[in-house]
Order: sequence, then C-alpha cells, then structure tokens
Amino acid sequence: MNYALQRIIKLMIDTHAHLYFEQYDLDRSAVIGRCHEKLRALINVGIDIKTSQAALDLALQNDFMFASIGIHPEEVDSIIKDFGSISAAVNELILLITPSSTSKIVAIGEAGLDYHSELILESSVALQKELFRSQLELALEHNLPVIIHSREATPDTLEILNDFANTTLKGVWHSFTGDSVAAQQVLNTNLFIGINGISTYPSAKLLREAITQIPHDRLVLETDAPFLAPQSYRGQRNESWMVELVANTVGECWGISPADVISKTDTNALSLFAIQ
Repeated sequence: MNYALQRIIKLMIDTHAHLYFEQYDLDRSAVIGRCHEKLRALINVGIDIKTSQAALDLALQNDFMFASIGIHPEEVDSIIKDFGSISAAVNELILLITPSSTSKIVAIGEAGLDYHSELILESSVALQKELFRSQLELALEHNLPVIIHSREATPDTLEILNDFANTTLKGVWHSFTGDSVAAQQVLNTNLFIGINGISTYPSAKLLREAITQIPHDRLVLETDAPFLAPQSYRGQRNESWMVELVANTVGECWGISPADVISKTDTNALSLFAIQ
C-alpha cells in the first residue's frame, strides 16, 4: 500500500461498531491499534446499559473513539426484568450523560424496532415502541442524533418517526438493506442512511441499486463490527478498518473514487454527530 493511499484511509470514519463485544476480548488492543492507524473516528454503539457504559469507556480511553448510548429493541424484556420499567432503564442511560462525558457521547441508540422473531408477542411489540419513543425523546432533549435499528419493522418504524416530523430530530437509519423505494421513504424522514458490508454481498443487488439513488450528502459508512464483514472477509470477524471496502462499493454505485466517497461521507458523519 502506498503512502498516498494510507493517507486517504486515515480519513475514514466508522459510524457504527461494537468493539466492546467478547469477540475482541483476546486481542482488543491490537484491533484498536489497527483502527487507530486507519481511521480518523469510530463510534461504538451501545445496546443496553452495560454496553453503553463499555462504549463510553472505550471512547474516554481512545481519543479517536466516540460513543452512542442506547437500548436495542431486542433487549426490552431484559431491561424490564432488570429495571422494572422503560422509564427506569432510560433514566440509567441519562446517568451516563455527565459534564465529563458529553464531548464523547455523540448519539442515542441503537434504538428502534425488531420484529425478526416469529415468536414475538404483541406485548413485546408495545414495549419496543414505548422504548423507541422514549429514546427519540431523549435524543431531542439532549440535541443528539439517534441511531436507528429497524428489522422487519419498516412500516411501524416510519410511523413513529413521522410522529416526530415537526421536531428537530436527526439521525441515521443504521444497516439499511432496502430497495430504492424504501430508501426514499427513509430520506423523507430527513434521516441519513447507514451503509455497511451487506452492500458488498452478491445478493445485495437491490441495495446497490438503491445506493445509486441516495444523495451524496445523506449517506454515512459503517461496519457493525464484529458482524457483517464485507464479502472478501465474509464469515470472519469484522473490524472497523474494513469500512474501506464499503467505500469501494459505494464508489462503484456512485461512479466516483473511494477517496471521494470517504471525503463526502466523512463530511456527513462529522456534521451529523458533531465530531470535532
């Protein structure tokens, strides 16, 4: 790799990773070193109270890292068991926002709806919706963007977002996998669209077609590491520096160089997450 390309890669931003997961326990320092070598910024995204604290700890320990604090919809039953109510759990998130952490907490989430389980109960759906709304309100209260998770729940996710249409809500639809119609629906909510390694999979033809229609100022790059490694590493542990491979695919869709993709999406990420 030549020096010029090294300088380009150093500009990359991964807007969604989970480097606190156990998949990195044996070599986390080495992984962080590789990320620091190639990335200008990385956002670790919490999925519950414990991991939100872990994401924040990593951000406080590494100058190029930032944190998003939130509760994933699949964790709703666990937080009811642990805290007794949605409001009590959200209050625990609020406790993480302190004068010493505000510069490192750049978003709320991963928040949203997940109907993937065939056994999902109506009561669980109702709790997911309550949790999602509570975190959207928290994001508004603290003027932070929200990182949205939506799996097999697009209509309900859009309906809730539309209830916030006349607010200053901002954020990103994480791990977007839809077609051009779905992309336009997301864009209509004024959200950014997060694209990751799924875009590199041979089966993701409709997603790549959708990317061609996404405005250059409305897309951010992500990995969802340790999950969803790009095609050339598929089945292996994902790492945040692999966001470069996502940039390559987006560049092919947009008809521009990976360096230009990185420049445009970095600008989007820095603005959305107010990273200095």
